[in-house]
Amino acid sequence: MQKKFTIQISEPWNFTTKDNTNILTASLIRELKYTSHYNEPEAAIFKLDKPFKYEGILIKYLLAQARYEKENIRKFLEKKTFKKNFMINILSITEESIHKVTKESLINSKIFIGSLKKT
Repeated sequence: MQKKFTIQISEPWNFTTKDNTNILTASLIRELKYTSHYNEPEAAIFKLDKPFKYEGILIKYLLAQARYEKENIRKFLEKKTFKKNFMINILSITEESIHKVTKESLINSKIFIGSLKKT
């Protein structure tokens, strides 16, 4: 069973979906480890329960990673309270390309700031 999360977008401050909310719900589908420097995952990919359009592109997936290098995403994936200050990359990818996401592929992605909690 997939873990469910609530994601709250705080920047851009005026972000809302067509439902007029900045609160999203999603399932954790993959943890990513970019380098061999860390033993723990450095990011997590979430599949949105309700995809939304942003700048004309349908968004189905988000990638969350700690905003600060010394923080670890794994410990926050177990919290049931909002943890602030995650970088949230908006991914315009397909189901087939989820396993091809790399740190380099995020260079041109839009970045939001937000928080997440396990539900």
